[in-house]
Amino acid sequence: MMSMKQAKVLTEAELKRVLAVAAQSKHAARNRIALLLSHYAGLRVGEIATLCWSDLLGPDGEIKQQFMLKAEHTKSNEARPVHVSAKLQKELTVYKSCVKQLSPSAPLVPSQKRGPFSATAYASFSGGFMRPQALPAHPHTVGVGGSSRSSLMPVCRQKSS
Repeated sequence: MMSMKQAKVLTEAELKRVLAVAAQSKHAARNRIALLLSHYAGLRVGEIATLCWSDLLGPDGEIKQQFMLKAEHTKSNEARPVHVSAKLQKELTVYKSCVKQLSPSAPLVPSQKRGPFSATAYASFSGGFMRPQALPAHPHTVGVGGSSRSSLMPVCRQKSS
């Protein structure tokens, strides 16, 4: 049986540095939420790329506390629940308020053309945030755990400019 290499868990300082790089990008809000989904929920690149708003929004339009990843979107081909912490719910709520046209079938993390990312394209794109910071880039996730004290509000202001 092959052992799988464990992704590096970013420290709080490393996460802040990666988020600072993402904040300077053209799509700061989108990039921030993608990084935080990996960090706080442990989602892999391919899993993030397949998420739609309908996966995360409840019937009341609020962010769910838990959602299910479909089997065809996971590495193990098994459906699995994903817990959304209070911190990640808050981040997702702020991100949701930045989205101009919210459609349940729209990708949560859209490409520049507003369609879904392919996992390969997203892995290439997300790796760019890691390299300038001299952090190890991992093709599946940027790490699980830790916390960020970064402000949420500058994200929306950057998007509207």
